Amino acid sequence: MRWLETMRPRFIAAGEEFLASVQKLFGKKVDPVPPVDAVDMEIAQLEADLYEALVRAVRAGTQDAAMSVGSAIRQPSSSALRAARDRAAQLVGRRRDAEGRLMENPNAKFAITESVRQEVRDKVQEAVREGWANDRLAAELGALFDESRADMIARTETAIAYNTGVAETFIDIGQDLVLILDGEGCTPDGHDDGAPAPDENLLGEVQLEALADGQVWTPQQLLEHPTAHPNCVRAAVAYEPELSSKEAA
Repeated sequence: MRWLETMRPRFIAAGEEFLASVQKLFGKKVDPVPPVDAVDMEIAQLEADLYEALVRAVRAGTQDAAMSVGSAIRQPSSSALRAARDRAAQLVGRRRDAEGRLMENPNAKFAITESVRQEVRDKVQEAVREGWANDRLAAELGALFDESRADMIARTETAIAYNTGVAETFIDIGQDLVLILDGEGCTPDGHDDGAPAPDENLLGEVQLEALADGQVWTPQQLLEHPTAHPNCVRAAVAYEPELSSKEAA
């Protein structure tokens, strides 16, 4: 998946830059415990990097969906770009207000920084309490965002952004139904290796208990269920009654 190969390094770099800023701030002898919110000066740049990565994925989804049905559309819709902007802010524990300003978001679900900031706080408090050397603290902090964690975020977020571009494009061109292509065991909102195959006669209905692969949804339903879980490989193509999911894949 070319969008993943392009975007993955951006997520890794963004995460490493964030941790580097944390290490720079907390790798000094400070008493009392340094304020974790000091890293906020780096948040805006991280959000910008993530937004750029998400827009690239949205654009790839837009172009692939358009080309698949011979449409001239080449640029993402404003709603798809807005979704990418909102998601980039969420990933760093922020939100955009009506004027587009980056604000604190106390309910930022799935934010990269939500768990990292708490882990940083815990590590710093432990370091101060036990008198760690700076090198040890830097090593402990560096483990909070390794390549595997960045890879999972990259796969998950680019898949969501890509499918947002696909769904919004199909909505714009008036495509009524899309065929869902997915991995083994994937259901619309999770994973169940024992889930039954979907009922192929149910068109435009999300069968939550069945396998997602082979289901036929509206583009709006794809927008509501862009992935099932981290590292999900969900995709969608314009629905043709005679086309099976294996043939489409």
